[in-house]
Amino acid sequence: MRQLPKVYKVRVPPEWIDYNGHMGDFAYNIAFSRAGDGLYELFGLDPGYRRTTNCTIYTLETRTGFYRECKLGDELFVDCQLLDVDEKRVHMFLRMYRKNDGEQVAGQEALIMHMKRKPGLPPVGTAMPPEMLKGLSALMKEHANLPRPVEAERRMGIRRKPSSGQG
Repeated sequence: MRQLPKVYKVRVPPEWIDYNGHMGDFAYNIAFSRAGDGLYELFGLDPGYRRTTNCTIYTLETRTGFYRECKLGDELFVDCQLLDVDEKRVHMFLRMYRKNDGEQVAGQEALIMHMKRKPGLPPVGTAMPPEMLKGLSALMKEHANLPRPVEAERRMGIRRKPSSGQG
């Protein structure tokens, strides 16, 4: 495998700029959400599939790291590394880069589930179609020997310096 699949690209629009004059945290998460959609679209989960099957994907959990500011008009792209796959879920790590300098600006670990939404009933996790699972599993096999992102191993919390014992 030469490169991780690029699953989303965007030029930062004005509505993504916050009161600090740079891309707001909400916008990074919009881009990562669309990138997750982009991954699944590679394997057939597109608007037509959603319409004909009443199936979609739901995000179960995410964790986003913000590394660099993005400004209005910056061109961004997101690639994807699969960390695990089963018949219903995909555990992925998404990395966002600024196109002009190639610098990583953010990262997101996400757990996504394939869902069935029957009209009038609550959504329920359901197995992906065999061809979708086969494609994602093949990509997972390609990614299996890649180094695991260090961000996926970090604990969240306030780091405190050890007490010196002096009062």
